[in-house]
Amino acid sequence: MKYKTAISLLVFFWMNIATTFAQDAILFSNDSIRIVESYENLIEDYSKKILNADVIKDILYFGVGHKTALTDDLVAYYTALYYLHNNEVGKALSVVNKSIDESILSGDGDGDAKFLILKGDIHKSRNEFEKSIKAYLNAASRFQAKNEKLKEADVYRKVLSVYLLLGNYQQAYKYSKWAFNEYMMYPELDGHLGSLSTMIICENHLNLLDSAKVHIEYGMSFEPITSYTEGKILMNYAKSQWEYMNGNYHRAQPFAIISLKLAESHGREDLVVMNSILLMNIHNKLHEYNIALNFGSDALKHLENDVKSSMNYGLYDGLAISYAGLGDFKKAYVLKDYSDSLKVLDRKLRDKRSMDSLLVQFQTLSSENKILGQEAIIANQNHLLEKRRNFLMMGVFALSLLILFMVVIFILNNQRIKYIKKRQEAALIYAINDSEESERNKLASVLHDGLAAELTALKWNWNKTPLLRKELSLC
Repeated sequence: MKYKTAISLLVFFWMNIATTFAQDAILFSNDSIRIVESYENLIEDYSKKILNADVIKDILYFGVGHKTALTDDLVAYYTALYYLHNNEVGKALSVVNKSIDESILSGDGDGDAKFLILKGDIHKSRNEFEKSIKAYLNAASRFQAKNEKLKEADVYRKVLSVYLLLGNYQQAYKYSKWAFNEYMMYPELDGHLGSLSTMIICENHLNLLDSAKVHIEYGMSFEPITSYTEGKILMNYAKSQWEYMNGNYHRAQPFAIISLKLAESHGREDLVVMNSILLMNIHNKLHEYNIALNFGSDALKHLENDVKSSMNYGLYDGLAISYAGLGDFKKAYVLKDYSDSLKVLDRKLRDKRSMDSLLVQFQTLSSENKILGQEAIIANQNHLLEKRRNFLMMGVFALSLLILFMVVIFILNNQRIKYIKKRQEAALIYAINDSEESERNKLASVLHDGLAAELTALKWNWNKTPLLRKELSLC
């Protein structure tokens, strides 16, 4: 009975732990849904309004039943996202950096991946492309360490989008291949057609037209059945661009129109600009300069002059051709001159980035010892925390094993005692039976031998004394 009680206690102990974890997971899932809903309401009700951090947190925490470190982390993320949505990038970056620092101090490596991705988005919005790429790649390394391949591929798509903005198609092609290699086995997912399309766009710019053709035929077979809008837009754009680069201008036009309409209906201004520039170039080639000018002017309305430098000079080049075709050589000259200045500026910026990169590497070497010292302290703290956690887990495991071992010993000991008692009882019964049998045999022997001797003596006396027999017979 005792060992059954011990087993019940052990089972209850483990069930209690499992139930606690399951309940925590369910509670966080419900609370995270409430936080997302609160963020959507925040964007709808307070979009483009300046709110302080406390008000934002109160709104995001509305309806949350259990505040934990996980819910705090999620609220911080959506607070930064709200600031970014309202173009308050300084506040957004401050929240993100604070959260990353807290993740590092808590032993979470380079910080939480979602904050690193958001940091990359913030730097991208500020045209700080190198910082953006660095943040994205740090996030990718986090997913790589956890073997989360599809999430890693999603980050690579962000990296290649930056390289596309910079006109660095070689690097963009490398990351698009990495992303597509992961998504190739998942055609039902969003990233499949999107990563394939960007890979084709890179191949077009790198003059890998035969490879691009094969990939276009593969991608267009999925385009009608996919529900992923960006993939549809990019695939039609890639197809149109390929036809344009092969001189098939009339065949290129309908695919660019489809892509443009989809981009406009879904508010994708960056893709509207891409398609408008492509259509401008197509109509310039067809000598339809008025139509080309309309598409170029439309692209100019959506294009931010301080962003997408590779698109800028492509757009101004096309506009210069349109005005020249219409006979307005003065405007054509001004636009061409401005386009060339953008190209020179872009080239200088690239050279400067290379020099700055070398300078950063040199400066990093001088401060590396300090960084390593700080990292060693943090690593030591993390190691101590890890040891304590492992020790606690091992203690719980060892205690469970000890309880289980004691229960087993108790059961075996009870069975052994019962066995010994049964053997003793059997031996006692056997000894009693043996003793009784011996006494019976001894008594029988005594009785037999004594009586026989008496009878023999009596018979002998009887035969020896006739007088006695006579006397006896007279009696």
